[in-house]
Amino acid sequence: MTAQHITVAGDILTPLNVALIIEVYEAACRVDEKLPDAHGASIAAKRLIAAFTEGLDDSLWLEAVPPMGSA
Repeated sequence: MTAQHITVAGDILTPLNVALIIEVYEAACRVDEKLPDAHGASIAAKRLIAAFTEGLDDSLWLEAVPPMGSA
């Protein structure tokens, strides 16, 4: 992952925050793949995935964000 910091509403996410966001996204993808579409967890996973990818061409949008500052 190349993004070290991402600006969100004036705050900066640390690398740990970015890693947690990516972990949530990847977990939602795994749940969506394993469970039937009508399952409650699958529905929630689809909503999470949509929150990350809606209106974006690339589902790995965090990798496209340039790093800010230096550690």
